[in-house]
Amino acid sequence: MKYLFFDLPVHRAILNPEEKPIQQILREAGGNTGNLLFRYAIRSQIGDELVDTHWKEGVALAQTGKFDGVVLAGANWLNTSQPFGNEKRARALRELGLPVICIGLGCQHYFTTHEKLEFPKETLDFLDALRELEACVLVRDEMTLIQCRHYGLKDVHLTGCPSNFINSSDDFADKLISKTERSHYDKVILNSGHFAGPTLELDRKLLPLTKHRPGSYLVQANHNGAIAMALDKSGEYSGKDIRHMRKSFKLGGGFFGRKEAFEEWRSLLGVYLDVEAWLKDASSWDFAIGSRIHGTMAPVQAGTPAVLVATDSRTEGLASLMGVPYIKIEDALKLENPVSVKDLINLSQLDWMSYVEKRKKLAREYASHLNRFGLTLTPSLERIIS
Repeated sequence: MKYLFFDLPVHRAILNPEEKPIQQILREAGGNTGNLLFRYAIRSQIGDELVDTHWKEGVALAQTGKFDGVVLAGANWLNTSQPFGNEKRARALRELGLPVICIGLGCQHYFTTHEKLEFPKETLDFLDALRELEACVLVRDEMTLIQCRHYGLKDVHLTGCPSNFINSSDDFADKLISKTERSHYDKVILNSGHFAGPTLELDRKLLPLTKHRPGSYLVQANHNGAIAMALDKSGEYSGKDIRHMRKSFKLGGGFFGRKEAFEEWRSLLGVYLDVEAWLKDASSWDFAIGSRIHGTMAPVQAGTPAVLVATDSRTEGLASLMGVPYIKIEDALKLENPVSVKDLINLSQLDWMSYVEKRKKLAREYASHLNRFGLTLTPSLERIIS
């Protein structure tokens, strides 16, 4: 069976990033490198042929070839303030008229609520298209499930994020437990949110845990030129970006001192544009912490303990559903300096056996809907649910 796999042209890696301008890299990653891990995960779970494509190109492909359906890697498209291109999704799905399964759809709002939310008209049109096509929709958390039902979708199910189902090894839980119980955590990675507000305060508080190793402060989006900085594309971040980072991280000194301080700070930044390299490196870390859900899931799937700092209803709901250890940002900010890894582990009430049990239940639910849609499960996913 052959399916269109929307809505990015890649799923594992962005090739030759050194030859590409930052805007092309961002386009291929969908603005956030966590999308690569998300799509890689789906690819690792579905054995059928999936053709990576953007919307316009996918419609053109369907005019010249036969496809059995559409697989959507659905991110946080149900956002109450931004349409995130949902008008293109609605238009393409209607034009294609193929069976649709949407995997990992999420809702983003300022707070958790089960009351019906108001979405931009483009998002309402997208929900209408899913309803008209009787799409199978697998969602990240309970709030998303309830919002979809408010808008008339019937075939909606709670499965969490597919990035939860990458590691299928028999010793998965043992590795997580063993690494958590060590007395010393040398290689700690911080995954970053936004360079503003409480998440900036969080990053400043936790950055000392990394011992300021080069590449230990991971970014996924290009806020204030962060990905361009991490890739050393000096012509693609601005003086304003530099000034923002200097001010945010108090990089002082005279003119030359400021310049040297910025370059030293910039060397801390890292970004992964290849999922397999990300997972391989993550297996060598001792611990990861931060406000990115995929920045948390990559190390966990690589067998490295990680704790998510939940900054909103979306991340808290997803972590709670999946059993991923998390702490609320307001609680993290109350920790006394210097913060230790043990402080974070204790606050998160980390329990890997409970996590693995929840994961198996969710994986079985997830696999049942893939099967029902007619998709072939990979041996990797079969092992997780067995």
